[in-house]
Formats: sequence, structure tokens, C-alpha cells
Amino acid sequence: MLSHWMPDVDIYEKENKIYVRMDIPEIEPEDIDISIVNNTMKIKGERKMTEEVKEESYYRMERRYGSFERMIELPVSVKMDDIEATYKNGVLHVELPKAEEAKAKEIKIKAA
Repeated sequence: MLSHWMPDVDIYEKENKIYVRMDIPEIEPEDIDISIVNNTMKIKGERKMTEEVKEESYYRMERRYGSFERMIELPVSVKMDDIEATYKNGVLHVELPKAEEAKAKEIKIKAA
């Protein structure tokens, strides 16, 4: 069944990184797009049916095919140039290093 579907995702924080893991089996890495705008990460792609089986030939068809898109609000700013994404055994792994917090600047008051 071709439709819009939503893969499962885990998001967690450890040390100085945010980690995202998404189950998207049977998808080629080149068919996955990841972008970040304003602390929101968008992951989209498409799982295509590879077998030529007529829909009426199925006894049961529970797996989803077609395009997907997930919008993930990041809890902190990240270092855009240091993001790493890998895909192994049907699981997408994204590591997002946290950006350094803006340091407070002390302002000295001069006597007039």
C-alpha cells in the first residue's frame, strides 16, 4: 500500500550531543534528505515497493510504503558544520553536537 507514513524515532541527549535514531528499513541512503532550519530538523524520504506483487495477491499487507516526512524540534542550538548522519541495518543515526552557549559578558561601569 503506497501512502504517507511516519517512521518511529528516538531522540535523546548524552554529554554534548543530541542523538536521533529513526527506523527506516529498505531505503537507500541517497533517498533520504535531512535539513535543519531554525532548530527544526526535517527528515524525509520514500520507501518503494520492490516486488511486483498485485495487491489482491496479499493475505495481509501491514508494512507501509511511500513517502515520509518527520519534523523534529531540537531542544538546543546545534553546530551545523559538525552534524554526522549514518545509516546501518535500516536505522538512520544522526549526531548533532550542541552549540556552545553564548557566554555572558560583564560590563564595567565607568565613573563619570
